[in-house]
Amino acid sequence: GLSSDPAMNWQVPELDTRSIVSFSDAHSMQKMGRELTVFDGDLTYDGLADALRTQNIAYTTEFFPEEGKYHHSGHRKCGVSLTPDEVAANGPRCPVCGRPLTLGVMQRVAELGSRHVASRLDDDGFVRSDNGRPPYKRLVALSEILSEALEVGVNTKRVRVQYERLVSEVGNELAVLMDAPVSDIAAISGERVAEGVARVRTGDISIEPGYDGRYGTVKVWP
Repeated sequence: GLSSDPAMNWQVPELDTRSIVSFSDAHSMQKMGRELTVFDGDLTYDGLADALRTQNIAYTTEFFPEEGKYHHSGHRKCGVSLTPDEVAANGPRCPVCGRPLTLGVMQRVAELGSRHVASRLDDDGFVRSDNGRPPYKRLVALSEILSEALEVGVNTKRVRVQYERLVSEVGNELAVLMDAPVSDIAAISGERVAEGVARVRTGDISIEPGYDGRYGTVKVWP
């Protein structure tokens, strides 16, 4: 789900023998399948069970966990958002009002993780670890890219029209986000939309992590 991604789980040695899988929350039909797991092996029940047992996973797709409401530790009333290193340096209380901070997911990862596993974003868009775990790709919903590119609301008619045009000509949303040549996207929806997809693929985006019940934000253009 949205709370963590594989890179966060790689820090926890006890998870080395576990398959890391990703699935969408079933909140609405248009969000189904945006986070997913691609398995290697046979397309059978036994093949699926074996892939889970042996980590025979090609990759997963993930939203940015920073969008979650409790990624960093913090205190919303005081506008305080802290990383685990900042909590370690300043203590678990709000530096403004002195009340206890709401400790976030990254704080829990820091507590459970007894090592650092480096990760890198390769030219093919996959995030890979130094310890050979299955890679993953990070996505931003196509409608949100279109909303920023067109400078209109995400639920507007202009976004819906461009969305339907892109997915009908390219194949589906995942194909647009992950595989389609940027030149093809530009030919269908213009250079600005193509630039947005390219920026997400290369990680050239702006992220403000969530904390203490406040959702984080991911912006393609700062």
